Amino acid sequence: MKKILILVAVSFELKEILKKFSSYKKQGNIYEIPNKDKLIIFFKIGIGLINAKRNANYAIAKFNPDVVINMGVAGALNNTFNIGDIVVCNQFLYENNMRKIQLVKDYSAKLINQYFPSINIRGTILSVIRGVGSQNTKNYLKNIAKADLVDMESGVLAEICTTKEIPFFAIKCISDYADDLTGMDEKFFGDYGKVQYFKLFVSLLVNPIAIVKKSIAMRNNMKLALQTGSSIFVNSIIVKD
Repeated sequence: MKKILILVAVSFELKEILKKFSSYKKQGNIYEIPNKDKLIIFFKIGIGLINAKRNANYAIAKFNPDVVINMGVAGALNNTFNIGDIVVCNQFLYENNMRKIQLVKDYSAKLINQYFPSINIRGTILSVIRGVGSQNTKNYLKNIAKADLVDMESGVLAEICTTKEIPFFAIKCISDYADDLTGMDEKFFGDYGKVQYFKLFVSLLVNPIAIVKKSIAMRNNMKLALQTGSSIFVNSIIVKD
């Protein structure tokens, strides 16, 4: 039986996909769905490069998958993308500890079309150490990396799978433009996705309405993107594969 391991950072990224199935087996962070001649395994890896590396290595060792897919939301560095667009990433970059950009993998169009024939948007994705939520940071990353999207996990996942010679893909749903309107103020987040709770608390005291409005808008955009993405994802890899 072919095993497809699908890695997501957090629960809300998985929620819309699970709605497509009448039943599944849940054990901790693991969700298993038998589907014809395949076993589809969903696994939550957490936010950030460190969590992604540790938990992905664990999941791969446990399940020995034939294919690994990262599904979730991403911010657009490329302004031609729209919120709700679904992108198959064909090139992966990530920041290392020295804040240098490293190229992991450039996947051929033939291999991508084999798995995702119905998704026609391609893009290069950059995985960063710290969340992006300002126009200045967006411009800086766009200029040095020449990337189309930004997230905090897929680059290191691509590196792990490349080393282990496992086919890897990332399907990303555009939820924001990684700028000042994102709803995620950069000062609330440290390296590797760590929340700066004191700064967040102080900002909530100073301007609670603005922060809550931005947070709600961001959450709604994420939900919209994932609703669209989950339908396309299920049709592309789960039903047809």
